Amino acid sequence: MQSKTTLMKTTGLIAMLLAAGSVWAQSATTVYAVSYYEVVAANQATSAQSAPAAIFANYKQAASKESGAVSIDVLSDQGRPNHFTMIEVWNDQDAYTRHLAAASAKQLTSAVTPWLAGPKDERLYSKFQ
Repeated sequence: MQSKTTLMKTTGLIAMLLAAGSVWAQSATTVYAVSYYEVVAANQATSAQSAPAAIFANYKQAASKESGAVSIDVLSDQGRPNHFTMIEVWNDQDAYTRHLAAASAKQLTSAVTPWLAGPKDERLYSKFQ
C-alpha cells in the first residue's frame, strides 16, 4: 500500500510540473519515462544503497549524452532509501526507442538487476495538450 501511495504522489508531482509549464514541458512529441525501482535493503541503518546509487549515477551520466536526451533525474525516497524513481525526458519516441537499444540502457539493466527486490515499474507519459 505504501508503494502505491508513493507512486500516486510521484505521478501527481509530475502532473503538477507539466501543468505549470516547467522546463520538462518540451513539445507534444516529448516522451517522459518514469521508472520505479525497489532495491534490496541490505542495511537500512547505513548508506547501504551506495552501489545502486552509483549505478544510477553512472547511467544518468552516460544516457544524458545520448542524442535526444532532454533530462534524466534520479530521486530517492526520503523515508525508504531503497526506493528510487527515475524521470527521463526524451525529444520523441524515436529518441527513446534508440536509447533503449543503447549501451547505457543495457548496462543499467545488467548492473541493477541483481539489486532489485521486484520488477522495475516503468510508465511512459506524453504532454497532455
